[in-house]
Amino acid sequence: MACIIDFTAPLGQKAGPGQWNDLDMHRNETWTVITNTAIIAINQDLNGQPGIRLWKTLVPEGGDL
Repeated sequence: MACIIDFTAPLGQKAGPGQWNDLDMHRNETWTVITNTAIIAINQDLNGQPGIRLWKTLVPEGGDL
């Protein structure tokens, strides 16, 4: 699934209401996860904004981000 996310990351700018990047190249195991209604209830954005990748790192005390 990570490969698919990397491959489609540039498509995020083109997603929005009425034009979703619903990819059909997932295995059955992946579909089981992404069609889970509990997960869908958490990740849906009413404004139609696609998700973006965020990086997280530890910063030493007093450090700047």
